[in-house]
Amino acid sequence: MKFINFSAISVIAVILSCRMPAGAQTVTNFDYFGAELLKKEPGYEEYAKPDGTKIFKYPEHEKAVLKDGTVIIRHRNGKREISVPDGRSLIIDFDGTRHYRRADGIERTISLDGKTPYGDDIAPVETVIAHGGARITVAFDPMKSDDHLDGAGKKFFDELAASLRAKAALAKSPGGFECRLVVSQCRFAKTGHCRRKNVQELSVVIFRGSRKGAVLMLPYSAMIKDEERRDFAARVAERVFAE
Repeated sequence: MKFINFSAISVIAVILSCRMPAGAQTVTNFDYFGAELLKKEPGYEEYAKPDGTKIFKYPEHEKAVLKDGTVIIRHRNGKREISVPDGRSLIIDFDGTRHYRRADGIERTISLDGKTPYGDDIAPVETVIAHGGARITVAFDPMKSDDHLDGAGKKFFDELAASLRAKAALAKSPGGFECRLVVSQCRFAKTGHCRRKNVQELSVVIFRGSRKGAVLMLPYSAMIKDEERRDFAARVAERVFAE
């Protein structure tokens, strides 16, 4: 597995400052291709590969020792720990967060919250629907999302705004009626907040001032279906004016 491409978020300098060696992208993971089983005991297996790699398998983790002395520990939950002989190390958490440590002890952490699995920053989006006495803000929250607001996500955002405008035009809202809807989407659920949430879905949270109201969710598999997505947008709009 290779390091995620962070060029879009201008952190290549961070990676270089950690002085990871050329080719480090190829040593954050390992496989058993060509491995020969040397020893097997209860709770322990030992393998050797033609390239000199040794692999030690335990119930809760696996450890590979490469020919150059690099050590990779892979935990069952997806966390990995990589260390090289000169003292540098990298820890990759199960949600993709990377913790770099140089030989001199200087550390740097790079989180994937608010970024795609490829390291691209996700931009916030906001629109305001104002009609009569109603003012409704619809905001897309990148920190709780793992993809840009495009494709089916953008269609939903626009359909929700249209449904809210239609409801606001028909409703007799009292003056001062204000509401904020926070939209987020977890398309991949592989990194960041969405990995911790571990659900592929679209979410809408309704706020009245500082009070959190209803939370409505739509599975990602349904979001990509036009009719189900539009029905969900209409249900959200109904809920806004029903509360």
